[in-house]
Amino acid sequence: MITLNSPATPPATLHPDPISCPGCGLACDDLSWNDGHVDSRGCPIAADYFKPSHAAPMPHLFEGKPIDLNSALDFAASLIKVARMPIFIGGGCDIAGVQSLLALADSIGGVVDSRSRILPINMQVMQENGWIATTFSEVYNRADLVILIGGNPLPNWPRLLSRLVANHDSMFRTRPPQVLQLGTAIPPEQLPQGLDYQAITVEPSEILNTLSALTAHLKGGAWREASPVHPELLQLAERIKSAHYPVVIWDAANLCPTATESILAIDYLGEVIRLLTPSQRIVGLPLSSSDNAGGMASVMTWQTGFPNRLFYTPEGPESHRYRDQGLERVADGDADLLVWVSAITPYPMPEFKGQIIAIVGDDYPESELTRATVTLRVGRIGIDHGGEVGRSDSVVMIPVPAAFPTASTTERPRVDLVFNQILARLERSQGAIL
Repeated sequence: MITLNSPATPPATLHPDPISCPGCGLACDDLSWNDGHVDSRGCPIAADYFKPSHAAPMPHLFEGKPIDLNSALDFAASLIKVARMPIFIGGGCDIAGVQSLLALADSIGGVVDSRSRILPINMQVMQENGWIATTFSEVYNRADLVILIGGNPLPNWPRLLSRLVANHDSMFRTRPPQVLQLGTAIPPEQLPQGLDYQAITVEPSEILNTLSALTAHLKGGAWREASPVHPELLQLAERIKSAHYPVVIWDAANLCPTATESILAIDYLGEVIRLLTPSQRIVGLPLSSSDNAGGMASVMTWQTGFPNRLFYTPEGPESHRYRDQGLERVADGDADLLVWVSAITPYPMPEFKGQIIAIVGDDYPESELTRATVTLRVGRIGIDHGGEVGRSDSVVMIPVPAAFPTASTTERPRVDLVFNQILARLERSQGAIL
């Protein structure tokens, strides 16, 4: 039996300050303690993530029955050992967890993918046509015009405007930038106080046509007669050209009705940026998925050269955009084992007829685990243990200290420890056979 070493329990009054939040891709690192609770700075995602829980740790399970950690690891290792085609769907853990997941997949083979439907859309456009993108810090310090494309981003990115746009302490600008939105207007009560905001209302089904018209105009072509908002688009085009540092922001999850239309729309946005770059500074800021999907893509790129959809073969990792879509292969029944990692945001498991190993936090609904063969309850980053997550702009890994550290890693082990222990069991069993 392998015992997971437990660090010394920190004093009950010792809390990290500031606190970082892994709840969305902004990874805000300016939260703080206030009277025994985490001050979420008005962010509903952070408030929900750091909501105190006094419940006892949830048990590890095998076929719905409680078992101890070492038994759960034994059962998980035995399932992985005999799997013909395991599929690892991850992203819902910290950087160390992703690294150990890849080490296990590299050892036994199989497909690794994130659950994000958004990241592949942005990646496809970037790989095929390229773009010029910026960082959160550049928006914070330099942008004098922000153009939001698509629907209201604030439900998924609550502090996007208040933290990056409406700040008054930037290094290179004297006041917050103007915000123009092409899409669904943000309700006034959700906007930061005093923000200069205007919306050109465009239905999601018309986003693609509208961006096509805007691109044609910037190329020097005439407006199409069918364009329903061309007077406003003309003003938008002129405003973009007069700005010193315009930033175009989009969230592929909130852009067009279909993935295909979203890919074409992002391609138009990239073309707008490329058209204007020779004569002025203009950049894009794609908002990637939350749940550390961006961090997972970064780790996969560092270690294999591919940002997503990996297939580990005996010859090494391969990547095929369509063949290795993890969720699609699960839906098609192409796998016999699903390893589902969801220890940040509790995403529901996909329908799957094979065996399932669920590696989830205590907040994961029990009703979702009835189909899992093995359930390993793990700690949540920023609550039970510390770690790092990738920010949505893909330029930095944010340290996330533990707000409510657990006394024992056997109750809520880290994801990386779980994968490392499974790999150790597989290596020992292989050595015994040899």
